[in-house]
Amino acid sequence: MPPCSQPKSIAHGITDWDGRSATARYACFQGYHLIGPPQVECRYGAWYSTYPTCKPIVCNQPTIANARLETVDSIR
Repeated sequence: MPPCSQPKSIAHGITDWDGRSATARYACFQGYHLIGPPQVECRYGAWYSTYPTCKPIVCNQPTIANARLETVDSIR
């Protein structure tokens, strides 16, 4: 019998656990970044640690001295 039950799944990410080990690893899909620990550990039959979450990657517009940024939307 595995040491713990199936670990919690996370939105926009995957859980890597073989069903026997005491560690489950997490990763986010492309376009998202992991907030929190990349893995949780099974201790005494329960997953110990805070589960991570996947948040979207948001890029701000760059600031360029003595220039202006033109995007496809600003050209139209």
